[in-house]
Amino acid sequence: MGIIGAILIFRWTILLIKESASILIGRESNEELVEHIHHMIEVDGDTKITDSHVWRITQDKYACILCLVASEPVSVLEYKTRLSSLHELEHITIEVNQYSESDVK
Repeated sequence: MGIIGAILIFRWTILLIKESASILIGRESNEELVEHIHHMIEVDGDTKITDSHVWRITQDKYACILCLVASEPVSVLEYKTRLSSLHELEHITIEVNQYSESDVK
C-alpha cells in the first residue's frame, strides 16, 4: 500500500513541477490577449507601446507591465480604464513617457 501511495505522490509532484515551471519561466502567454491590449492602448493613434510583458499568474489570470510613449499622454488611470474590459488582467503596471517631435529622428 505504501508503494502505491509513493507512486501517486511522485506522479503528482512531477505534474506540479511541470505546471509551475511553465508559469515561473514565463512560457505561458496568451497572444490573443496581448493583441487586445495593444489595440486598446493604441486606439488613440498617439500612444505607442514600446515594451510589454504579459504572463500567467493563475490558471485564468494574467499580469501585465506596459511601457508607453505618447506626445500627449493621458493619465495612467485612463490607460487602465481602457483595459478594464479585459477581466483576465489581474495586475497592471504602466509606465508612461512623453515625447516631442524633436525626439523622433
